[in-house]
Amino acid sequence: MKIQIALILSIIIHGTFASVINDHLRTFIEQERQNFPCGWPDTGPNGIPPLEPFAPSRNWQMDIANAGDLIRDLKSDLSNVVVHGLQQFFLHEVRLEVIGLWMRIDFSVDILNVNGMHDTTLFFNNAATAGRGRFQSVVRNFRMTGNFAMNTIQPGNFLNIRAIQTLISFGSINVQMEGLDSTINSILNSHLPALINDPATQQRINDEVSEVMLPIMNSVFNTMTMPDLVQFMSNRATNPPPQRCFIRRGVKFNF
Repeated sequence: MKIQIALILSIIIHGTFASVINDHLRTFIEQERQNFPCGWPDTGPNGIPPLEPFAPSRNWQMDIANAGDLIRDLKSDLSNVVVHGLQQFFLHEVRLEVIGLWMRIDFSVDILNVNGMHDTTLFFNNAATAGRGRFQSVVRNFRMTGNFAMNTIQPGNFLNIRAIQTLISFGSINVQMEGLDSTINSILNSHLPALINDPATQQRINDEVSEVMLPIMNSVFNTMTMPDLVQFMSNRATNPPPQRCFIRRGVKFNF
């Protein structure tokens, strides 16, 4: 009987602790929203960049086979991409497992505006068409769930995110690509939701997100132990974050 009572108490205590930690994590993310426009220069040149807007310096390649009934293949090289709207995120779930060493963040954004340059080729069953120029897109009801598996590295027992698994969905997308006529743009808009939801495409997106986000996140996590992280979030729950919205000249983010 004593063993059962002790077990129940330990479950209650652990559940209460986990709930407090998750509340602190949610508060921390919500409060850092104010620093999205300027990023976190104090995390170093390979640290956390500005997120509003988010402008990765790398190019993004889309190479999708069997892209639909009309499109056999889609190849597109996207450059100078700029994403507006991430600062307006809504958190559905945040969860940190202190013992299991994993974290989940589930968020959505009502509207994302994504702009940049493109070099696109579409292969149809009996023909092909290509175009290049600027592109503009409006993504509605964007949602992303990220699961982060962690371990510890020595010496120091510091945290390390070893793998990221993402799931991305959206309600609709409207893309206009220069160099492609209105009919082709209409075909793209009608096919893109199914293309993004395809498991193979989701895996490619996950690989791209992991390649970008792992070094950014580990630039912070690799400096903290789990007790450090818990204490940091606990302190932040009662103390607002410092205003980091300033530009440090001479610092270039590489990501």
